Amino acid sequence: MKQLILSLLLLASLTKAQQGANFYSKEKESALGSKLASQAQNQFTIVRNPTVAQYVNRVGRRLTATLADDSAVYTFTVVEDQLGGSTNEPIALPGGPIFIPANLISESRSENEFAGMLAHAIAHVAGRHATRLATRAALDHVEFVPAMYLNAGLISTGASRLQEIQRGFESEADRYAVAMMAAVGYDPEAFADYIARQQRDDTQAAALPSRDERVQAIRRGIQLVERNDFGLVQRMLKK
Repeated sequence: MKQLILSLLLLASLTKAQQGANFYSKEKESALGSKLASQAQNQFTIVRNPTVAQYVNRVGRRLTATLADDSAVYTFTVVEDQLGGSTNEPIALPGGPIFIPANLISESRSENEFAGMLAHAIAHVAGRHATRLATRAALDHVEFVPAMYLNAGLISTGASRLQEIQRGFESEADRYAVAMMAAVGYDPEAFADYIARQQRDDTQAAALPSRDERVQAIRRGIQLVERNDFGLVQRMLKK
């Protein structure tokens, strides 16, 4: 029960996290996401297997059920293309479309690992990271191409401040992914294991915190929603 309450409190705070500067209304954000999703449908090779589609939708719906803000319309599409660098991170578009590389499912050793990466992508959408980053680019007068959301890389050279912000968003998405997983019974330790095994810092250094930093932060987050109440009871008895 304590784990569930802590997880839901963390997820509720995601609404507050959305409140950073954002020039995009949710309607405008949804329209942008739909436009980019149409581009993605043409650019990527879709896996048209009903069993696969039903599976990823089941996992996705289980995770999104934890979110208090249901204004985003989440869709989950598996593609044959290699996306997301060494971690095979799904492409999370504004407003809810998520494109999942088949490699993520292949490289995951359990549903828990897959759910961790999918929860991370969902957290990017729920936190409105894409449009908040676009807003920051506009405020800093940095050229920003919406199509970058379809690529594994980051904006443009010379945009170090935006890279720093994106790394912060990655950490935020990790934190909420842990809460999302714990709230519905997935083991978030599997998410840490997947990152520890898959992330290669040489290929994603600009866009992500370092692998070791990221894994340590995920495991600190897990401690907040730990399943064993022994530590809590022990501290209460020591008072």
